[in-house]
Amino acid sequence: MAKVAARRESLRITMKQCAEKLQIGYKRYRLLELGERMISAAELEVLLPFLGMTYSDVEPDHSHQQKKEIKRVNHQLLPGEELEIRVEHVEMNRGRAATRDQPGSVR
Repeated sequence: MAKVAARRESLRITMKQCAEKLQIGYKRYRLLELGERMISAAELEVLLPFLGMTYSDVEPDHSHQQKKEIKRVNHQLLPGEELEIRVEHVEMNRGRAATRDQPGSVR
């Protein structure tokens, strides 16, 4: 969420305005920006356009990781509708410090 906070500040938008846009309290929004609470996909769908951002602007940087294994699981929901789940198992490069973030999380 550091990128979101930086963008918000550059636009001179307050945390209170973002909280109101998400229809949550200021304290709860503050926890989002501090990375102490995970942001939901629904909240991102509202917040990113409000700040003029896209998902690619906030994607986690996995350059410090090496992909080890990718598995795809397909499941038919209804006739003609299929759900694909992609699971990536990654391994950290040696010599790099591990972070608190889980692969795929947005902070």
